[in-house]
Amino acid sequence: MSLNPLNELKRRLEDDSTPLPKRLRLAKNIIHSAYFPAAPKERVVAEWLESITERNGLCSKDIKDIISWLQFADDLTSDLKCRLIKVVSQYLHSNPLNNDDIQYLMLFLENEKLFTCLRHQIDDYLFITTTLLQNLRNDETGRNIFCQKLLNNLIQYYRECKKKLEFIVKLLDGENLETFFSYLDSEYRSTVLNVCQNILFPITKKAFFASFLQNLIRKDNIDELIAEKGDNIQSVIKILSAFFMFPKGRTGKDQKFLTDFVDVFVTCFRTESQIIFAFYIMAVNSLNMVQNYLNPAMKMPPITFEVNDEKIKRNIFLKMLNTLLQNEIDISVKLTDTLGEKITKVEIKKNFLTFLQATMMSLLKLEGKPDKTTIQIIKAALKLDPSIIEQKLDLILPAIMTAKKNSSSVLESYIEMLNCLIETLFKLSRGPLFINQILSYIKLSLEALNVDQFELIQKFKDTLDNIDSQEKIKNKIITGYDIFPEECVEMYGKWTSELMFRQNKGLLTSLQKDLEENCLMMLEEGFVSPSIIVLTEMMSAILSSFFRYSKMADHTVPQPIAEEFWSAFELFEEECLKKFGECVLKLSYNPPLVLSFLKLCLSYSQLKLLNLKYGNTKLKEMALQTTDVFDCSVILPCLKSDHWTSLAQMIKDDEAVLVWDNLLIIKTMAIELFNIRNPDECQIEAVAATKTHLIKNLSENYNVIGSDNYFTRELFTNLDGSQAKQLAKSLVKLFINGFVIDIFKSYAVTKKRTLLNALVLESTKNVMKCFENGNNLAKAMNKTDFDIVAFLQMVNVKDFFNGLTIDNDTQDENILKYIEILKDLQIHNLEEQYQLTAIFVLLAVKKCCRAKKIRRNVDHILQITYELSPKYPDLYKIFPVDFIFSFDKNAIFNLLTLSIKTSNSLLIIRSTLEAAVKKVKTDSEIVENLVDILLSKPSKNVSHTGYFDDNTFQLRCIILPIIAKEKRAAAASAFRVILANAQEKLHQAMLESFMNIDFTKVDSLCADETINTDDSVIVSERNTATLNAIGAYSLTLLKYCEMTDTEAIKKLDCLWSGLEFFVQNAIKTVENPKAKNQHVDSSIQLLNITLRYIKKLESHKLFQDKDALFKQLWQSIKARLLINFDKSNKKRINSNILEGISVTLKFLAELSSLDCFVSHFVADIISLAVLKKPSIILKNEDITNSQLTSHRTSKYLLQHCLKANIVGPKCIGLTKQIFRTCKNTKFWIHQHYDSNQELEKDKKDLEMNKVEQNEDISDITLCVVKVDDTICELLRIDLDMLSEVVLAAKKMPLDYRFLDAIFELLHMIQYILGRNTICTKCEISWQAFFVLYEGCMVVLNNLLMSREELLEDRWPCYMQCYKTLVLCLCERAMSLEEIDRSVEQKLAETAHSIEKLTQSICKRKAHVSRIAAYAVADICTWIEKTAPPKLVRQHLENSIALLIQSSDSTYAMAFLRRALAGSIGQMTMTNMYSMYKRYHKYVGNS
Repeated sequence: MSLNPLNELKRRLEDDSTPLPKRLRLAKNIIHSAYFPAAPKERVVAEWLESITERNGLCSKDIKDIISWLQFADDLTSDLKCRLIKVVSQYLHSNPLNNDDIQYLMLFLENEKLFTCLRHQIDDYLFITTTLLQNLRNDETGRNIFCQKLLNNLIQYYRECKKKLEFIVKLLDGENLETFFSYLDSEYRSTVLNVCQNILFPITKKAFFASFLQNLIRKDNIDELIAEKGDNIQSVIKILSAFFMFPKGRTGKDQKFLTDFVDVFVTCFRTESQIIFAFYIMAVNSLNMVQNYLNPAMKMPPITFEVNDEKIKRNIFLKMLNTLLQNEIDISVKLTDTLGEKITKVEIKKNFLTFLQATMMSLLKLEGKPDKTTIQIIKAALKLDPSIIEQKLDLILPAIMTAKKNSSSVLESYIEMLNCLIETLFKLSRGPLFINQILSYIKLSLEALNVDQFELIQKFKDTLDNIDSQEKIKNKIITGYDIFPEECVEMYGKWTSELMFRQNKGLLTSLQKDLEENCLMMLEEGFVSPSIIVLTEMMSAILSSFFRYSKMADHTVPQPIAEEFWSAFELFEEECLKKFGECVLKLSYNPPLVLSFLKLCLSYSQLKLLNLKYGNTKLKEMALQTTDVFDCSVILPCLKSDHWTSLAQMIKDDEAVLVWDNLLIIKTMAIELFNIRNPDECQIEAVAATKTHLIKNLSENYNVIGSDNYFTRELFTNLDGSQAKQLAKSLVKLFINGFVIDIFKSYAVTKKRTLLNALVLESTKNVMKCFENGNNLAKAMNKTDFDIVAFLQMVNVKDFFNGLTIDNDTQDENILKYIEILKDLQIHNLEEQYQLTAIFVLLAVKKCCRAKKIRRNVDHILQITYELSPKYPDLYKIFPVDFIFSFDKNAIFNLLTLSIKTSNSLLIIRSTLEAAVKKVKTDSEIVENLVDILLSKPSKNVSHTGYFDDNTFQLRCIILPIIAKEKRAAAASAFRVILANAQEKLHQAMLESFMNIDFTKVDSLCADETINTDDSVIVSERNTATLNAIGAYSLTLLKYCEMTDTEAIKKLDCLWSGLEFFVQNAIKTVENPKAKNQHVDSSIQLLNITLRYIKKLESHKLFQDKDALFKQLWQSIKARLLINFDKSNKKRINSNILEGISVTLKFLAELSSLDCFVSHFVADIISLAVLKKPSIILKNEDITNSQLTSHRTSKYLLQHCLKANIVGPKCIGLTKQIFRTCKNTKFWIHQHYDSNQELEKDKKDLEMNKVEQNEDISDITLCVVKVDDTICELLRIDLDMLSEVVLAAKKMPLDYRFLDAIFELLHMIQYILGRNTICTKCEISWQAFFVLYEGCMVVLNNLLMSREELLEDRWPCYMQCYKTLVLCLCERAMSLEEIDRSVEQKLAETAHSIEKLTQSICKRKAHVSRIAAYAVADICTWIEKTAPPKLVRQHLENSIALLIQSSDSTYAMAFLRRALAGSIGQMTMTNMYSMYKRYHKYVGNS
């Protein structure tokens, strides 16, 4: 071993035979040991690490270990720390950074013990930071939070750095600054800007930036500035040189650095417009952007790009403009503002705006193909300041507008720019003049292109056979759309609608003049050049947009102004539109001109029609000249009838045909309007002829109809039979071919019954054509007066229906399409014969088709038809009763049974049975035959409930309740006799069926199986049959329970075996949330029958433990009530069910034992009404809803228990529980809304805030507590329950303790209503206020009505509650300055209820005469303090008069006037007493 330990250490560290991790551990242990001198050992280790790093011998794990040495950095020398920083930096130079290294390097940079050393190693620090940022830029692993730390750390490093100039210079060099700029487009933009604002462009250095830029503008050298020694000016020179000397010092020649530099500079100095102006002057000069407006003295080295130099510089300038726009820079500054010194007068006028304009004009590309960047520059300049563009419109726009824009991106940019221009000009009130100003320049530009365009048009005509060549040529031909795209035309029209109506006349005149002078004059002379056609297209589109968006607001201006506009409107038709039409007719067929003319006519006629229908100043109506379809002279008399006919022959293009059809519809609308005012057969004939023409052409011109536009609505209205038939044929054909998919759901179809009828016939006819032997029916459906009933009477329905077949499976696809049409049509709204037609065809399809989708759709249509029809379709008109209920093959029965996911698969069967029973008044034989059929086929020998799905048994179970219900409703005795006989037969049959079933072999239906009767679950046949049997069983049981003879008792024994089975099923059905209403109703009916006749049935084993059964029934009823009162439940509450439940509750309350009633029923009622903590109640919507539901259920249960005939101990037990509930409710309010413990914390927090803000704590006198509406609703339910108990005076005994508890609770409720306590006050909504107020009123009224004898010793308490209610009303009425009208009306109603309560109180004059005067004083004081609305005050004054009248008039009022002297309320009292003596006081007969 060497004598020198350091040499030995060095040898061991350099020994490559030892693994590097082991040597690193040795180095770490040596460094942290105390056995060697610190400096020498650290020098050895550092040199060894440097040598390894130079050989690239360290891996990621090794560098992490080295960084971990710095955990004990206090023990290390500065030299070692500096060398470790070098090692880390050198490692990053040589190795790619792994994701796992980032966290360690972040800890390395954030290590405070290294910060002193890092300050001296700027290069290493910047390199490490830049490397980390470059790796984090594209990192998507969720560690981008490190970016924020790195950027913020950079600011801190700069602030503590001693060599700030050196740091800035190195930051600017190479990829450092570029890396930071790359984050400008990320979520860390604001952080990057903050870095630049602190380091590169601090606002504190604005004077140095201004000085430097001023020197560049005025002098041709900066030697003086360079000679200065200050770091500030030198840093400014270095920073700006990074831009001006580009690409020197950069890693590449990317323009993004320049745009980012401008972005950062402007953003940092956004409040210093002068500096930005100066910078832009030098930037433009440096970029060699030519402008002669303002050239600086210093000529900067030009920045050029080898490829696309001009295009790149346009992009840079666009970014410069957008940056000014985003930062809202003031560009009105002048040169003197920038330089801060007076110079020549000529230079004073030079400002930033004009400078930008001059620069822009030199950069715009206005020749050749349109340039997207140029268009974007124009848009940016418009947004920055419209005057930049407006002054040069004649130079900029014509060339761009008349250029062909084939690129979609260029076109989109052009549309955005032009829309921006139109919007800006209209906002500046210069929009109406825009077209007039620019049109002449556009015309000149187009005329220069005439020769080329003419040649292209000829080539286009010559290459009609070559589609590719034709398309290429077409892309070069300029159209009006290129100048004014459709979106821009619409924008122009929308902005013209924002003009005042008085301006419309001037705009119309101006546009008319432009069209005539620039287009029509040339067309009249026969000069049809491409430029004229394009201008005509453009002007026609603009005028059309103007007419289409005109508000026609002639009622907003004086009559003369309105007359002026409509005169100009008529003049336009007579002079302009007429000339245009004549030119179109005179010239050879020119599609663009024809289309432009038609569009202009359409928009003009629409506005004219609006005037004729709604205008104050009506235009002249024209008489119908001919009934010719193409004659539009009735709405547009500018052309004669023969001219319109000639024009119609020229219309060939699809778009022109579309416009022409719309014009014909406008014509029909006008004729119909004239016909309403002056009926005429010719007009009706003209409308019919036009609609017939349009309908015939609909198959070819289907684009004319939309889902719900005016054309469709008008065309589909007032159709005769043949038109509806033709239209239906066209629509069905279009739908089958894949067009007009949504037309059948539109308002135009759904509200037109004639059309719906025709569509049903057309669809069903096409379906019948798919059947092999359905041609006879299909041919019959061609007749407009087709009647399915009459047709089937002529054939043998059974043979015809059974003979329908579809052998070809390929027809399924066609049938499915027609079924889809029927599915969209609202068949349930049609007449019965069309419903029956659809049903017949659908049943035939279901019989013959095996495709599941078709059968499913058929079932959906049948279900909707029967569910939504106001009257069930009468199937007996098309099928004989014995065919429908033929049990040989079950053909029709199976077809009428729905096989889709539904809650009622026998919906149609049930509806058919109901229809048969209801026909007893018109055709009683159907009912008799139906019952005979059901009884003729014996049921299976059912010994098990699994056979309840027997069809005969099911139908008997269904029809028996229907017959019983109809018998009760029948008025004539003859009908009742028929139904009674049928019912008797069915009862006998059901008795035999139930007698044969061995119910002991099966448990309750719901014991092992859930009754799934929700709409989303297929109901099993067994469940449905059993549920249906409950109704039939209950009726049979009722019949034999009501009878008293021996024979009836024997028959009752036959029903004995099924009683428990059906009762248990009924209980389960009642509590099942998925059960259907009809099944619940029949189940409750069975339970009520069982309870009503319990004496006859009590020997049954079911009643061995009555209380257990009653508890089971109670739980079932409670579960059903919770379902019914649940607001989230979409099912409507059935009144029949609630009525049945009320009867059940009455029986349960009366029949149960005392222990069962008190400990179970009453305990349930109380537990349901228990109030939880408000935080729990309001936790979420589900909990809130459940609390409201349980309270409503508790209220309902209590109400109907009180209605039952309960006496003695049961009443006492119920009273005790309600008394306890009353006390608990009062305590609950106090605990959660009036308790100091609950509110003290909030108050202390408020006081602390006041102390921190040095405010007076004595001002804190009241803490406002917000009470949610749900809490108020729960309290109202509790008040209602209390009022029910108060009202039941004959049953429920009350004592004074209970009465005092009621008054205490009312005082707490009045506190919730807004009555102040010492330190708290509640705040509730208007709705909650009225809810609680009404509850208090009900309790007080019921106390007067039912508990007057108890009030003899409690009248002061009662009057105190009364007066507090009045005070709450007065204070609430003044709580808002502006009360909603509905709220004010409700306040008046509440005040009226106070008046009625006062009237009831004053009838007890003997008790209130001595205390009424005090109430008068209080109410007068409150009226004077609060000044309630008039509607409220009126009722309160009536109440005061009533109280005065009931007072002890001898002494009380005199005392009252003395007591109120000089106090608030004296004036009101004096006035009221005077009014009382004048109008209210009784003085005897006069």
